[in-house]
Amino acid sequence: MLDLLPWIFLFFVPAVTMRTLAEDNRGRMLEVVLANPITELEMLLGKYLGAVLFLFMALALTLPIPLGLALGADMQWGVIIAQYVGAALLAAGLTAVGVWASSLARSQITAFILGVAVMFLLVLLGLDPLLVGLPPALSTVAARIGVLSHFASIGRGAIDLRDIVYFLSL
Repeated sequence: MLDLLPWIFLFFVPAVTMRTLAEDNRGRMLEVVLANPITELEMLLGKYLGAVLFLFMALALTLPIPLGLALGADMQWGVIIAQYVGAALLAAGLTAVGVWASSLARSQITAFILGVAVMFLLVLLGLDPLLVGLPPALSTVAARIGVLSHFASIGRGAIDLRDIVYFLSL
């Protein structure tokens, strides 16, 4: 079920994050918000955490699927938990990219298109057909930058500290 998640997040995450800063910038609300006794970092973290919390709630709504399947099948709960941890890390990392795209744009649509383009590039760099056609040194670099190579290992149930650090550094 979670193999398609990077492709679903490719459009869902920018749709969630496109308004975080672009609308405030266009409507001149940033001056009003920053006139309050909060710092820029606190405002940015609040908007980021709000988007991440929304995406985590969307992921939580998929939990009835494996729970329902467990009624009739013997489930490997370690792999399922690792997949959900990986999905949460993927959501958190791509949300950072979406908030960044929203900070650059003055329009929500521009933020959405920029977010989709950057996230598509991150997903595309992890595809196996692209990695096979590249020279070995460049293939290694592209695999480290791409999202799918990190998400695939977590999807198999292997949580590697390097993958966690990658998603947290996005």
